[in-house]
Amino acid sequence: MCVKCKVAKPSVTIRRILYCKQCFVRASVVKFRAAIAKSRKRVDWPRTKVLVAFSGGAASTALLKLTADLQRMERKGTDAEPPFTAAVVGHIDESCLFPGDQENVIRAIAAETDLDYNSLALEDAFAPEEGRAAD
Repeated sequence: MCVKCKVAKPSVTIRRILYCKQCFVRASVVKFRAAIAKSRKRVDWPRTKVLVAFSGGAASTALLKLTADLQRMERKGTDAEPPFTAAVVGHIDESCLFPGDQENVIRAIAAETDLDYNSLALEDAFAPEEGRAAD
């Protein structure tokens, strides 16, 4: 039985604690928002931008969704503005190492968030910049 709702059958186990899917998602969202709120106290928040590193894996997809939802969330009172001045999805395209159509899948997932999307090919990440002296 789920430790939170005490009704549903558990489907997630975290440190021997059983959660149903709905309670696990709700608890994850609450913890994410609490972590952002805690950081907000330490930073000049209105000038903060965030880059969400996105690989297309399960963890980065969850982080991307949480961040996008937090940006879009309706607010009241003192929290009327989004938490970030801008949120950008960043991705390193590794298709030179792992051929396939993965870049299009990643681009489609990122497009669902309505956040700006920046992708850089892996080989370009290590290319010398113009005007920079070679070492």
